[in-house]
Amino acid sequence: MMESLATITRVISQHHEIRVHVRLVGDSISDEEAVCTLRAASADWIPGRQGAVVDRQQKLQQTLCYVQEGLKNHFAVEESILPLFMDETLLRALLLDHRRIADELASARSTVAAMQLEGLDREGLLIKEAHIRQLVDHLCHLIEDHTTKEDIVLDMMGKAVQDTQARRG
Repeated sequence: MMESLATITRVISQHHEIRVHVRLVGDSISDEEAVCTLRAASADWIPGRQGAVVDRQQKLQQTLCYVQEGLKNHFAVEESILPLFMDETLLRALLLDHRRIADELASARSTVAAMQLEGLDREGLLIKEAHIRQLVDHLCHLIEDHTTKEDIVLDMMGKAVQDTQARRG
């Protein structure tokens, strides 16, 4: 039972960690770190901002790749642990969220990679930049929504495990 509580606590804490330094692609990142990383990358995409749009596009592509790989690894950890604690229906719902986030990240990477930004006039660039901001905002919302749901479920599970431990005494 103590191991169950420790595992639940560990998964919850991953959601609350926000690291100062970005780790190498392939590391597991928490959902909140993914959102912070995406928000930091989107700060460069202020509509109408002049500058090296190709460099900003490449930086965003790298960030999306980092977030995609990090969440893939984070989700793999969750998907190996959560079946020990959750019923099949609840687990399936969370896995659907994981799949949706992964699909949206892949779509965003493809969209950003396919955008031709160089040589656009100011109006064309504004339209593309606004689209990029919408993509990033949408991803952040998906990840934040998922984190909130998982945190609620895991917190409830942790309380149930603690109650069971207290009753056993």
